[in-house]
Amino acid sequence: MDNKQEKIRSSLKKDSDTVFENQLERAEGLLSYDDEGRGRSEVDSDKISRDEEVYLATAGCWFASEGGDREKPTVGSEELAQATEYGRKSVSAAISNLKEDDLVESPSRGKYKVDYSNLSKGLKQIEKKVNNDE
Repeated sequence: MDNKQEKIRSSLKKDSDTVFENQLERAEGLLSYDDEGRGRSEVDSDKISRDEEVYLATAGCWFASEGGDREKPTVGSEELAQATEYGRKSVSAAISNLKEDDLVESPSRGKYKVDYSNLSKGLKQIEKKVNNDE
C-alpha cells in the first residue's frame, strides 16, 4: 500500500460500529421509543413536517429493533398513526413521500422501515431544520 492509499484509509475509512454510533448520536434528541418498541418523534410538531414526524417514528421502531426491544424493524401505518396522531390517510401520504425520497422502504405490503443506507441523510435533514429554528 502506498502513502496515498494509507492517507485515504486513515482519513475516510470508518468501521460499521463507528458509522452506527454517529447515527445514534444524531438520533438522540430527535426520536425515542417506549417499552413496547414503538417509535416516536421527540421534536415539537410545529418545528417539523408531517413527513418528518412519521419518519422519526419509523426510525424509532428501527432503533428499537436494533436495540433488541422490538422483534422486527418494520411498522404498519396504524401504529404510525397512533404514534404521530395523524390519520391513516395522512400517514400513508407521508410514507409515499418518504419512499420517493428513499428514506423509507416497504419490505412487505403495509409494513415500512427506514432505508438504513439513507438513515444518516434523513436524520441530518431533520437535525439541521430543528437546529436552524432554535
